Amino acid sequence: GDWERADDAKAVHRKLSPNCPLVIGLPCGNKAIVKGASSKLDAGASAQQRLEDVLMRKALLLQTATALEGALDDARRQIGDAVQARRRIQAEAQAIALQRRQGGL
Repeated sequence: GDWERADDAKAVHRKLSPNCPLVIGLPCGNKAIVKGASSKLDAGASAQQRLEDVLMRKALLLQTATALEGALDDARRQIGDAVQARRRIQAEAQAIALQRRQGGL
């Protein structure tokens, strides 16, 4: 349970809370610490710094969108599986009910 210096906080967070908004890249109020990106677009920043900041933010948004698309695809598959399972169960229940009406069970 104790943290070691070599522990990867992100990996532990991902393992313990895979649906956490921070883990899947949703807005949660936390500010990303991105090496090389300026935290503010102040008037004193050079055009190159501002461009790099915008590009970094776009890259982060793309990562978030990709993660969300993957999560959405997984959810769609799970819903499809659940619908198929429900239909199978309903068909089985109808078959059993028919057999009971016919005196088979």
